[in-house]
Amino acid sequence: MLTDRDYAEYEENCVSEVTIDVKVVLQIIKHGSDGDEPCEHYDGFITGLRENNSTHITNVFRNPSDIETDDDYTSTVQNYQNLYLQAFKDYDLEQEIVGFYKKASDMNLFSKVDDLKDWIEFQISADKNCMNGCVFIIYDEHRMSSGDFGMRAYRVSKEAIEHYEDCVKKGLRPFSLSMIKEGELNFDDILEELPINIKSSNLMNCLLLQIEN
Repeated sequence: MLTDRDYAEYEENCVSEVTIDVKVVLQIIKHGSDGDEPCEHYDGFITGLRENNSTHITNVFRNPSDIETDDDYTSTVQNYQNLYLQAFKDYDLEQEIVGFYKKASDMNLFSKVDDLKDWIEFQISADKNCMNGCVFIIYDEHRMSSGDFGMRAYRVSKEAIEHYEDCVKKGLRPFSLSMIKEGELNFDDILEELPINIKSSNLMNCLLLQIEN
């Protein structure tokens, strides 16, 4: 549970923008175009570091999708993560998980009520390790193919986390329709969209130019 002091630090110290290496953008696009259906949980995890008021995303890896039960999901994903993060460490790459990415059609972010609860629990946990820099990347391949930059970055708002914690203390379902109405929350109150900056190296610029040609 977050204390009043935690809430104050959360609001004061959370990041306000996201920087994504262009290779990560290309990897997410590649994963999204492979034809797989969106994962029930997350399509993949992102790693990086916090730089001042920005979360810099430097690497990405997929989430295993062929898991049938919740018990299998928790243990398998943990082992899978550890293998990837150890490989990143061996190659001197950032190995701090700063969020996840998910493919969504028409930016439909949630497929079930508990999705937002999962996002909040993920963010609270990850924020402790990345200094309130956890972010969620949503990718819409249809928007990307139609000329829009089909990626958005979000964080769960302080108001939504406070609402969640208050309902949990009372033994209530935080994001049932009745509780959302009682808390006077709307979509803009629950999620905060962060601006995205794309960072590209000279080598990657050359590669993109070759692809364009």
